[in-house]
Amino acid sequence: NIEEKEHFCFRNCMSRDLGLSEKDYDNHTAVEEFIQGIENDFTTVLILEYLPMSLVLLKRRMCWTIYDILYIDKANMTSKYKRAYVTGQMKDTFYKRNYADLLLYTRLNDSLHRQINQEGTDFVEEVKHFVGVNNNVSRYCLSDTSKLQGKMVVKRTR
Repeated sequence: NIEEKEHFCFRNCMSRDLGLSEKDYDNHTAVEEFIQGIENDFTTVLILEYLPMSLVLLKRRMCWTIYDILYIDKANMTSKYKRAYVTGQMKDTFYKRNYADLLLYTRLNDSLHRQINQEGTDFVEEVKHFVGVNNNVSRYCLSDTSKLQGKMVVKRTR
């Protein structure tokens, strides 16, 4: 029974986690009002597909340093999972069943890119610098070098 499995979150997982009631999943007016509330509550969001840009934007908003946004990039490590082939029909079904999440993602993604476009010409260079530093730090931390050489020094950015 699919309704019983909903609690494992097969539908509108992001929206559910942010407070959308399951009874409102198919109510487009309720979904629109819910997303408007999310947009009012969160001025900056991070999106995984644009994680480096999202983190640099967050760094600027929070007046943080590059040290505050470094992370180990496990996505580049080998995975035992293989990417599944997704057909057009599978996508269509997913989009229909996850209307709230699709709309939420689209709106927040648009918002993120509007904010990035307002950051100025040095933003792209800062993101490139961050990606390079983060890759170096990830490699360093995951290698035996860190045990032999001690601390790694990272140059300050904007």
